[in-house]
Amino acid sequence: LWAFGFIMAASASIAEVDVIYTCLPLFHTAGGALGIGAAIQTGCTIALARRFSVRRFWQDVNRYKCTVVQYIGEICRYLVVAAREYPNDPLYRSHNLQVAFGNGLRPEVWGPFQELFDIPQVVEFYGATEGNGGLVNTSTSKRDRGAVGIQGALMSRVTGYELAKFNVDEESLERDARGFCIRPLTNEPGELLLPIKEGRPESTFTGYTDRKSTKQKVISDVFTPGDCYFRTGDLLRKDHRGRFFFVDRIGDTFRWKGENVSTTEVSEVVSQYPGIAEANVYGVKVPGEPDGRGCMAAIRR
Repeated sequence: LWAFGFIMAASASIAEVDVIYTCLPLFHTAGGALGIGAAIQTGCTIALARRFSVRRFWQDVNRYKCTVVQYIGEICRYLVVAAREYPNDPLYRSHNLQVAFGNGLRPEVWGPFQELFDIPQVVEFYGATEGNGGLVNTSTSKRDRGAVGIQGALMSRVTGYELAKFNVDEESLERDARGFCIRPLTNEPGELLLPIKEGRPESTFTGYTDRKSTKQKVISDVFTPGDCYFRTGDLLRKDHRGRFFFVDRIGDTFRWKGENVSTTEVSEVVSQYPGIAEANVYGVKVPGEPDGRGCMAAIRR
């Protein structure tokens, strides 16, 4: 609880004078550890909603004079859709919000969410409850929108996070002739691997109660003999500025005529079309096409 609270408080620059608004369930790490933890860490006020409501969200934020709001990606999308349907609500911009903190904010929703509601800063993070590391994007620059984290050369050396090429067809990490994993090129997707270092509490992975599940998440002899990493199960790409972008969850990406297709990226593009509230993309087998899967999209208007 202390660690999660510190992460949120430090990343979002939360102080005692702030008021956090969360409509996330307290049995989940986001609400119960990040939100509550940040309030305990800083001594600030936290306003709790029983559940998320598009109708009550801005009423609550204004009523309690909240300066920080927690989100998961879909919350932001619902708010943007509602604001476009009912664009003249004065509550959208009469609030005191300075920071929105959360994860899973889609790149195509990020800009509209921040600009429609005049929120100065969005702090997006990437992580898992059982993981031994994470990423965060605290930048206020428009060019950094969509990134789940940013690491320069120095921070990259400190954390030791790595991307490794992943074979979508075989659903396994690619290895070279020596048996080591292969680092992808700039902007090329790869599975995010987090180093496990004995004696370093911040990078320890204690595992699950199920030994088999634990074994599946740990990989050794990755880039050098004896090294050890936690497998996140997520494909990310890193650009020349050190920005990490989420590509897809392993198992969701499929191949079509020799090319990898990210369900997340296609869904983001389809969702930008007017009148489409949500798009779920997946691969299906096509009769007579032995190479990969065809792309299908289930759309909700």
